[in-house]
Amino acid sequence: QEELDAMVIPVSTDLQYLTGLNLKKTERPILLVIHRSGEAVLVCPAFESERIASQADDLTLLVYEEDDDPFSVFAHLLATATRIAISERAWFAEFWGLRAIAPSAEIVGGGAIMEPLRWNKHVDELLRIRHSIATWHQVLERALAQTEHGVRASSLRDLIIHDLVEAGGRAPSCTVTVGPSTALPHGGADLPIAHGETLLIDGGVAFDGYRSDITRTYFVGEPSDKHRDVLAAVLAAQSAAIDALRPGISAEAVDKTARSVIEDAGYGPFFTHRLGHGLGMDGHEPPYLVAGNKQILQAGMVVTIEPGVYLPGEFGVRIEDDVLITTTGAKCLSERVHSIDA
Repeated sequence: QEELDAMVIPVSTDLQYLTGLNLKKTERPILLVIHRSGEAVLVCPAFESERIASQADDLTLLVYEEDDDPFSVFAHLLATATRIAISERAWFAEFWGLRAIAPSAEIVGGGAIMEPLRWNKHVDELLRIRHSIATWHQVLERALAQTEHGVRASSLRDLIIHDLVEAGGRAPSCTVTVGPSTALPHGGADLPIAHGETLLIDGGVAFDGYRSDITRTYFVGEPSDKHRDVLAAVLAAQSAAIDALRPGISAEAVDKTARSVIEDAGYGPFFTHRLGHGLGMDGHEPPYLVAGNKQILQAGMVVTIEPGVYLPGEFGVRIEDDVLITTTGAKCLSERVHSIDA
């Protein structure tokens, strides 16, 4: 349908999705080359071939030596190609190497093929996402129970990441911010946790290649009326967005639904980022829930719903949950927050 002669997939989550190979990306290219004829080869360094073959024994390997041009070893496959796709997760060096062996071919992004494949999460994919979510909740609860006033944000972050790895997770991510730094969506100064301050924790972890991404905002001690008001607006916006999620609605319409709630509460200018993003093998992947994105959402997609309000110099509140779009609506996969006390 895309009128391609070939598609090239370097080490990336696209390669892992298609082959199951979870490889470290280095300066030595490893590339899956899929030809229009149906022929497919995995190009890899010769000294890596035994290791890679043991993980993917159904793939034909095409190897190169250390003094070879990695791209020249499969140039013959593209000798007559006029249109080639390359994964949009490729490095520029990989694009440039492909350009060198197919100078007259049109090279396009592979998103038109890969994105629709990855949008619809199958049962086994959902099981991995759910396991990642459950692990994050357990680790976060345990870490908070061990945390005392005066501990710096970085120390709590390090504890959470350590415990995620101990639980068997891979590629953990975590941002912990305190006080005025929570007014910056991705954090700021490394401040100590103190009474009367806001504490924002955002992160996730991967199991068998599939990630979670969850954010929680806490108030240390008794929250002020303003804290309560902002959190109520954020929670109402999140509920409205989840209620609106369904197959057939556009990505921008869901963003608008949440944004309208926050605007009505008087905090519109302080909701400074998109509502959410797709979630799967990458922490951030299509579809993006943002103004201007007219993409129609489909059953089987997993997205984050993460409205936020950020008051400069004061505090910020963001609540993020991972949500599956079903055939009839949406189902939250993470444990939602319903009030300031729960």
